[in-house]
Amino acid sequence: MQATPKTLKLLILLGVFVLGILPGRGLAQDSDMERLFTVTGIEVDIRSRTAAQARTIAINTAEEQGFRMLLRRLMGEADLDRFYLPEGAKPSDYVHGIEVVEERSSQVRYIATLNITFEAGKIQQLLGRQSIAYVGIAPKPALVIPLEWQDGAWLLWEEQNTFAGLWRGKLLENRIMAYRVLEGSVRERASITPDLLIQGRGKDRLQALAERYRVNEIIVIGARFFRNTAGQVDKLELVANHPLSGAPVEAFDIYPTYLEPEEALLERGLGQFLMRRDQAWKDQSMTQFGSALELALIVPVAGEGSWAETLQKLSDTPVVQEVRIIRMAMPESYLVVRFAGTTGQLALALAQKGLILMESERGWVLISNEDRDDLIAGRGN
Repeated sequence: MQATPKTLKLLILLGVFVLGILPGRGLAQDSDMERLFTVTGIEVDIRSRTAAQARTIAINTAEEQGFRMLLRRLMGEADLDRFYLPEGAKPSDYVHGIEVVEERSSQVRYIATLNITFEAGKIQQLLGRQSIAYVGIAPKPALVIPLEWQDGAWLLWEEQNTFAGLWRGKLLENRIMAYRVLEGSVRERASITPDLLIQGRGKDRLQALAERYRVNEIIVIGARFFRNTAGQVDKLELVANHPLSGAPVEAFDIYPTYLEPEEALLERGLGQFLMRRDQAWKDQSMTQFGSALELALIVPVAGEGSWAETLQKLSDTPVVQEVRIIRMAMPESYLVVRFAGTTGQLALALAQKGLILMESERGWVLISNEDRDDLIAGRGN
């Protein structure tokens, strides 16, 4: 057997393979986890006796501000008041890196916009020692296709689609959930149309888009203003469909305040949509302290490559603590996974790695996204 990636440790004990996964493994290489622990767009403007002193004070200030923003993102409101830094510790102790987006300085002043990435493992250990639940699963980005209803038709690629422009703005910064928006290439404009999306057709085209953008989820979200007989806006309706996953349709209405401009209402509606999705993920993925659970899994194996890839994805799954390989063979292998949290949280975490946890008549089965359609088709025969 060839050596597995260095994040894995395969030990042979009494004829049983044991895969041990160390805490904090591979987090620096996990771009989704890195994004979750990065605070962007921190603005500082500090005066001092010299520019160097102003810069030092500004960076310390940004680290403290970013640290507070990160905690608010990861933790529940009830735990914010009881969190404390250990004696002698400071936010800079948990910083992984600082990116200077923009900076200016004079002899006594330093102005900058900074992005700060914190050490995921250190933050998790800090919160864990205080038994504070936190968001421990980093979501993969979703591909967003924004539509806007104007003059009796859905707009997608047109410049008048102001809703699409909002998806490329600052509203998406510092969210738990991550999003990518269609770039509008010639190929995409030719193959993706509002009619195709509204009628629920073209699943193969959407699947190809998901693979191209490296996402597991596509959100088709439409924004529509409803007006009264005087032409004034009565409400904004947002409807989000999930054509690949089949998740329930999300729909809600936003009502304007007095003399609120349409674009401001649209921006407020998008902000509410993003906040709802962040909160939903937070509710699902918060760590749960207590005894770890174990789950026996059946893993279909197409070849050594797919088996090694599955093991690597398991090692990169935050809630997974240990994997014991009971039998490794084709066409299927058997293993036991030890994990923190609930079975639902395990399934959620695995889904971010392109793995699907399904319950069958034989027990729990772990398959890849690519194998899902084949398995469903086989059941139907």
